[in-house]
Amino acid sequence: IIVHPAWYSTPRFVQAHGYDGHSWGCFAINPKLSEKFIDLTKNGSVIFAYATPENHDPIVDGQTHFA
Repeated sequence: IIVHPAWYSTPRFVQAHGYDGHSWGCFAINPKLSEKFIDLTKNGSVIFAYATPENHDPIVDGQTHFA
């Protein structure tokens, strides 16, 4: 699991574009929060994340991609 800071996961980006940016599977988080988040989770944590596929995502064609 990769967690990294991302310039596209900031309030400024969301305000300008109307959505949070997209990662290709990593947990991309606001750079201002990344160091604290990584420190809190680096020695063993469970991260659960779920989202429905987005219709405008170029890799989603309306079919189920996950088992």
